[in-house]
Amino acid sequence: MEKIKLPGKPDYTRIYAAAVFVVLLYYLVKHVNEGLWYAIYCVYYLYLIPVLIAFSLYFKSFRKPLEVKLFILYWLWVYISRLLNGDYFLTFDGAIVLDIGLGCVFLTACVALSAKDRICFLDWMSIAVSGYFTLVGLAAMYGVILQRELRNPLFYGELMGFEDLMYRLTVFGKSSNECVMWFFISFFLLIYLFVRKKNLLWRIALTLAGAVNYLCLTMTFSRNGRVAFSIGVALLAALWAMKRRPLKKMSAKILVTAAVVCVVLPVVYLGFNTAAKGVSLVSNFAVAAVGGNDLQEVQTDSGEGESAGETPADTSLMYQDERGLKDSGRLDIYKSIIPTMQKEPLRLLRGCLNQEIMSVANTVLVKHKAHFHNTFLQVLSFTGLPGFMLSLAFCLLLSVKIIKLYFSPAPLGMKVLSMILVGSLVYNLLEVSLFYSADIRAFMFYILAGAVLAAYRDYVVVTPCEETRQPA
Repeated sequence: MEKIKLPGKPDYTRIYAAAVFVVLLYYLVKHVNEGLWYAIYCVYYLYLIPVLIAFSLYFKSFRKPLEVKLFILYWLWVYISRLLNGDYFLTFDGAIVLDIGLGCVFLTACVALSAKDRICFLDWMSIAVSGYFTLVGLAAMYGVILQRELRNPLFYGELMGFEDLMYRLTVFGKSSNECVMWFFISFFLLIYLFVRKKNLLWRIALTLAGAVNYLCLTMTFSRNGRVAFSIGVALLAALWAMKRRPLKKMSAKILVTAAVVCVVLPVVYLGFNTAAKGVSLVSNFAVAAVGGNDLQEVQTDSGEGESAGETPADTSLMYQDERGLKDSGRLDIYKSIIPTMQKEPLRLLRGCLNQEIMSVANTVLVKHKAHFHNTFLQVLSFTGLPGFMLSLAFCLLLSVKIIKLYFSPAPLGMKVLSMILVGSLVYNLLEVSLFYSADIRAFMFYILAGAVLAAYRDYVVVTPCEETRQPA
């Protein structure tokens, strides 16, 4: 007998998704006014988030992807490993346990929703996130063009600034290698919206917003971000090529994809240098037109650029990256995991406290580092082999489903969103955000991972009865 749903009964999955959306907005605007953000954190966040985590454990029972179970096990192991390290009352690592648990909330949001509600959620999320970073990007590019640092009008600190001799763009005081992913995510969300919205005015606005995010990504001079972006664009180009000439055999699809990626990836990557030179030319012209800039004063004070017959600041040398493929010291950072485990072999079993992750590594490194610049090495040091194996299994299983979804008849929009996951996984080979940090980079990954898992269930996994009903 079919169960009758009473009219007027609320759909709790929608209420849950709405709550997740509010939490995402809360993290999205964190750096606009961090004082207000932390005031809310101390009063409401510490009490409401555990409730959301409990609901995430409930809603995941609707559909049970193995990846969700692995992430929950990882979170539980993080808690157990804190106890094994003597933090019985979570005095030191309580916040990070709560933050990783919040990942369960974002991961299960799309898994619990129906296909129609999931698309609606992704549309509104994409508009909010890409719209926010486009506005931030407009302010950032204003500062880049005029070579001026901008102060945050709502909270002390900078809105945008520069770091290193090539004057890499920074936003809200965060490292260029961190904020590059904000614009990377925003750019592909705009492509997703471009695919979804057929209205001409929508598409014009989305194209202009995409240009802003692309230029901001360019001016961070993050090679890691550029590689992630180039891979995503190259894979989308391969999809376009296969659509122009449909292929039936999987082997042919793989060969075409590999060929297109090999051609498009270096072209897109090298295109960043051309874009940076274009921005530099426009910037020099704009500075000459308005007269003076903040960076000239910095160079003059430091004594750079002063020689006979030369102006105090040679802006023609601005915005250039000549690092090539140098490792920037990352190989030494990766090697430091060996003396870390040799000196503290118990880390392989129980990990360590958050404040001790780099305690051994920094004794052998020339410069002090905040993390291992690799998510999996970070997780290995923080949670030991159990956490490392759980996180690695999560990523491998998710990668397999991304590949299958890529070659499936799933909607193009979902394949575009999966490029964010591909780029994020590549990015985390050289940076740290997943399974550890609580910021918009990680939370967007978890949301989209849940969306891909749900789409995989809808478009790739077909039961025998459903298969017989498929059109020939």
